[in-house]
Amino acid sequence: MSTRGLTKKELEELRKKEEEEAAAHVFKEFVETFQEVPSSTSKVWVKAGTYDAGARKEDTSERGKLYKPVSRIDEKRTHSEADVIRSLALKSDPPGRPRSKQKGQDKKKSNLELFKEELRQIQEERNERHKFKNVLRERGAGAGVGPAALGAQPVEPLDALPDVGSYDNGDPNTTNLYLGNLNPKITEQQLMEIFGRYGPLASIKIMWPRSDEEKARGRNCGFVAFMSRKDGERALRCINGKEVMSYEMKLGWGKAVVIPPVPIYIPPALLQPSKPPPPSGLPFNAQPPKHLINKIPRVRPGEYYPSDPEDRETYEQILSQSIVKVVVPTERNILMLIHRMVEFVIREGPMFEAIIMNKEINNPFFRFLFENQSPAHVYYRWKLFSMLQGDSPKQWSLDDFRMFKGGSVWRPPVMNLYTAGMPDEFVEEEDAKDNIRGTLSNNQRDRLEELVRSLTPARAAVGAAMAWCLEHAEAAGEVAACLAEALAGDSTPPHKRIARLYLLSDILHNAGAKLTNASAFRAAFQQRLVEIMRHSHLAWARMTSRLQQEGFRARVTRILQAWADWAVYPTDFLLHINDVFLGQDKLQSGLALTILAYKHTTTTGHRQRRKPHHPFWSFEHQQRLNDEQCLKRETLREIEVRVLKYADELEAGVRARRPGLAHHQQIQHYRRKLIKKAAREAREAREAREAREGREERTASPELRRRSPAEDDEYSTTSSKKSKKSREPSLSPPPKKSRYSDRRSRSRSRSRDRERDRDRSRERDRERDREREKERERERERERERRRRSPATPPAHHHRKHSKHAKYKY
Repeated sequence: MSTRGLTKKELEELRKKEEEEAAAHVFKEFVETFQEVPSSTSKVWVKAGTYDAGARKEDTSERGKLYKPVSRIDEKRTHSEADVIRSLALKSDPPGRPRSKQKGQDKKKSNLELFKEELRQIQEERNERHKFKNVLRERGAGAGVGPAALGAQPVEPLDALPDVGSYDNGDPNTTNLYLGNLNPKITEQQLMEIFGRYGPLASIKIMWPRSDEEKARGRNCGFVAFMSRKDGERALRCINGKEVMSYEMKLGWGKAVVIPPVPIYIPPALLQPSKPPPPSGLPFNAQPPKHLINKIPRVRPGEYYPSDPEDRETYEQILSQSIVKVVVPTERNILMLIHRMVEFVIREGPMFEAIIMNKEINNPFFRFLFENQSPAHVYYRWKLFSMLQGDSPKQWSLDDFRMFKGGSVWRPPVMNLYTAGMPDEFVEEEDAKDNIRGTLSNNQRDRLEELVRSLTPARAAVGAAMAWCLEHAEAAGEVAACLAEALAGDSTPPHKRIARLYLLSDILHNAGAKLTNASAFRAAFQQRLVEIMRHSHLAWARMTSRLQQEGFRARVTRILQAWADWAVYPTDFLLHINDVFLGQDKLQSGLALTILAYKHTTTTGHRQRRKPHHPFWSFEHQQRLNDEQCLKRETLREIEVRVLKYADELEAGVRARRPGLAHHQQIQHYRRKLIKKAAREAREAREAREAREGREERTASPELRRRSPAEDDEYSTTSSKKSKKSREPSLSPPPKKSRYSDRRSRSRSRSRDRERDRDRSRERDRERDREREKERERERERERERRRRSPATPPAHHHRKHSKHAKYKY
């Protein structure tokens, strides 16, 4: 059956209808380009045809038509704000995915279109949540829309929210302490020293003031976190209410902070348990009981047990009572290597350990496999045994055990030494009970001694030490005592002694600064300056080099001159310590004692004068030796001054150069000539003085003999009778002398000779005393003249090269 074809008229109408529909579609697209918002997903362009690369032909059937990609993710956006908020408040189900209303809705969507719709849905839900949050933040403001109107739950005020600040929130496990009413000058280092004695510290923080209002309060606050709650409670109990730098400490619990694996400060007492025990000679360095240390039998080198059966039995008994203390290695690389070795030995077996020992026999990192008594090997053996027994790498049994039958007892290490809490026996009781004002702690004392011990004359080093001392001015007495003790050492090198004197001078110069208790240093040092200068004089006298002596004397003199310019102490006190340093105070006091003792001996009876007091004469003899040494030093000093002047004149060309002699040889020749001349003059003066003393002794000997006491009463009576008989005229012949009388007359003559020698010696000593007294009087006169010019006059020369007209003052 054939079908009737379309007529020409029907075809024409169908063609017109398609053209109208195409024109309407194009017009519709044209209108939409002006009404819709341009987007990156909606692009319109005019087709120019399609080129088929496989057939190498161009399809121009659709040329000239508009093409607009249709977006599958555009949806209606007609929901009002109130509807969205109401739906979210009532927790309604989220709207389903909208269906496409296009003609091709019955077609299956691609994965890309589904993904685009999912992204659009997520974006819409996010926008709705933001709108809902804004409405809740406004708390019902505007249009009468709010949570109450929508039937939602009321929003809690911010004050009712849980406390998230840094203050106490009732956490029983917090280790963070809040510190109130801190001195504005206290530092974190000082807080570390104060709180570190109660346990290891996790962190320290001082809240420094930022605004002027905070600075005007005159106090700061801070936080100190301990590694253990136990240590924090101990510190809170001991320090709360105590005074630190004149401020009462107010402590409380703060918000918990994160505990680091390693503390920032560990008390020295807590470091002892983590140190390995001393070598004992037993296997695995086992530590025997104290009463059995001296009973350990000796073992020959290369043997493990004594050869004697009795000693072997004693050795085994001591070994069974010993304890092997396991200590965790402090070197991280060695610790990680041991853990890695244990892991592979457990996995591969003992053959792996043997292979490593054979291969790494010369590697120092694997030394713990061969040294059986080292702490690393003990830890390696214990760790391997612990892992084989089922312990975890971070948790193990802390009970003592025996690894070998009849062997020593093994004591495992503490799992976490720092978080377990510091034992009470390691806490310093005195520091825990009382906070003594005006003293330094043990750590501060050690720090001060280290600063003084390593001090050099450099300005930076002296300034840093001075700043530390002024920061601890509340303990001025202890600081002054420590510095005075350091200056009293006999073996202190001169440059270190000068550096410590510079430190003392800087502290005195800054004692007038506006610092708490800074002025206490003046009184503290004034009590010790006399002793300090006395030790400085002794150190100056012990120096063998002349240039070293002059340099030391010049520096100390400049320090005293600076104190006089600053008016740190009264002038009389400065003159006194200057005399002490120069050694003149001792000479004057010794001279007064000498004169007093001499007057005492001349006014007493004859028998006391014949037997002088030996301590006085020994002191006088020592004083005479000191005077001679001072005279020699003064002569040598004058010679060196003349030599320096000669050298300067020689360099300036004033003195003629001798041919054949170098510059230093000519100076040395001049020095030797001056020394010989001084020795000759001293010898001539000594001979002249001895001759003068001899003449005075000869003229004074009859008087001394008349005043000298007799050896005994019998000789005195006989001589008086003989003198009386000689005055009376006698006609009888003289009596005949017997042998006994001749012997007695010879003994009397020897007695007189001895007495005469003693008298001469005494007179010679008196003459020397008079000469020394005159010399001291002249020296005192010169010193008084020097003091009238300046309390402490520094030496005029500071360098070898100076003018030939320079004046030298000593």
